Amino acid sequence: MNSRRILVLALLLGLVAALLANVYINNVKKSILAGKVKKVVYTRQAIPAKTTITREMLEVKDVPAQLVTSEMYGDVKDVVGKITRYDLSAGEPVLKNKVAGGKEGAAAGLAYAVPKGMRAVTISVNAITGVNGFVRPGDRVDLAVTADVERPVAGGNKERVAINRIIVQNLEVLAVEKTTAATDNNSSSSKKNKDTDLHSITLAVPVEYVRQVLLANDRGVLHVLLRSPVEDGRAPAEPFAINEFLQ
Repeated sequence: MNSRRILVLALLLGLVAALLANVYINNVKKSILAGKVKKVVYTRQAIPAKTTITREMLEVKDVPAQLVTSEMYGDVKDVVGKITRYDLSAGEPVLKNKVAGGKEGAAAGLAYAVPKGMRAVTISVNAITGVNGFVRPGDRVDLAVTADVERPVAGGNKERVAINRIIVQNLEVLAVEKTTAATDNNSSSSKKNKDTDLHSITLAVPVEYVRQVLLANDRGVLHVLLRSPVEDGRAPAEPFAINEFLQ
């Protein structure tokens, strides 16, 4: 192919590209004139990484429907309260992969899923203390501890007694991981291992309750109490001693 043919081909390709671009621009203009636009959330100002987004930082613009992707937000309510993963420039659309919090939190890293004022705390449970593995991320649970404690009795003496107490309620489950103990074909061994399969459950715990949960996990037996998704009340939390069964 000589240079003249190459030049002609290049001109033809350039003409085709220009025509396609012109068609696209005309379609966009028609969409705007026809009212085919969607709401898209934009940044009103530059927002540094790891910043909680407020309403004042955002604005909503009309964007041609063809230009709107599933990564964009259409309502500021879905963005306010989230945390930026990267620096955002003023006037750019807020994309889902650039913010975290709520459902996007775990995908971006556990730290982004921890609510403000909470700490992520991991506890170890088995099939019995962990509701047989039915706890899932997003569930709400209470924590109860069973432990032996000393308490005063008549005559200035002390007695050691087993007690159970709900120490904290309505916690959000952030993550669940299960590790199954090795089993063999022996049925009695399999049943024993089923009761001692280990789980780790990571919870969002209010800062003021973190020490109680850690101490209970180290020195007592923690039980996870799975809550109904429509219940947010509090249960009685007074300690219950084993000798109270006889009263």
